[in-house]
Amino acid sequence: MAPSRFLLPMLLIIVSACLQGSTDESSFDPARREAEDLDHYVERVLAEQGVPGMSIAVVRGGEILLAKGYGFASLEPLAPATAQSLYGLGSISKQFAATAVMMLVQDGDVGLDSPINQYVPNLPDSWSEVTVRHLLTHTSGIREEVWEGGIFEFDQYEHVQFEVLRTAFGPLDSAPGERWAYSNVGYRLLGMLHSRTAGYRGANREFL
Repeated sequence: MAPSRFLLPMLLIIVSACLQGSTDESSFDPARREAEDLDHYVERVLAEQGVPGMSIAVVRGGEILLAKGYGFASLEPLAPATAQSLYGLGSISKQFAATAVMMLVQDGDVGLDSPINQYVPNLPDSWSEVTVRHLLTHTSGIREEVWEGGIFEFDQYEHVQFEVLRTAFGPLDSAPGERWAYSNVGYRLLGMLHSRTAGYRGANREFL
């Protein structure tokens, strides 16, 4: 059985603060006190509301003031949360994927109206008119992927990005730009685009 199917909701908070003005050591003291206050607050909220676990990071002026895990990152199997814990965020990650891609657009590394097959190889010919903009706006017309067991949903056994993507290969459900339809495939493609264009070589290096 897939452990993630039995987890209570996990909460991941990333707190980022920007410091203006002086960056000498004394200027961080108030922020450090705030980080300590946040630490106590998080512990209290977890106890009061029964949140299984979370990880937080407080960054100010490029310095990590607090990075800590609380409670458990997984209840089955039981695993304590740490500052390095990875959480299944699902579609919450789409906003970060979109921002990352738009940063590449801003830098001139990606064309907003360029076809996706310019950045991700071995895609169907039927997707040749699908652009980065279409993917970002859920108007690509690409049908949804099919997960293990034939379900249209998150699956613990997702390992190979391109193999999951391949289940969506075929004719489009609608012409690019013609109709809005929420698309997981579109953002999977954007993630692959970013991985290839930004030169990321992490756990999925074999798919890049």
